[in-house]
Amino acid sequence: MKTHRRDRECLRRHLADSHDICRLFRTRMEELIDFLQDLLSVTPSQGHMADRRERMTLCLNETRELLAEVASRHIDYGT
Repeated sequence: MKTHRRDRECLRRHLADSHDICRLFRTRMEELIDFLQDLLSVTPSQGHMADRRERMTLCLNETRELLAEVASRHIDYGT
């Protein structure tokens, strides 16, 4: 019985650590997205680069949505 409790407590700590790491990665990704979007907003658009710029903006927005989905699932699990 003691082994079971100890194992369960160890798993709880690992789960909590995993959630903390996930939260840290989400925060860093959001900061990176903000930075890249700021760069895109102040960099003048050039003819042939407009398409790449649009794809980059789309990718950043999709990543932000994915992060929001991950965060909402995290909340749904009650952690």
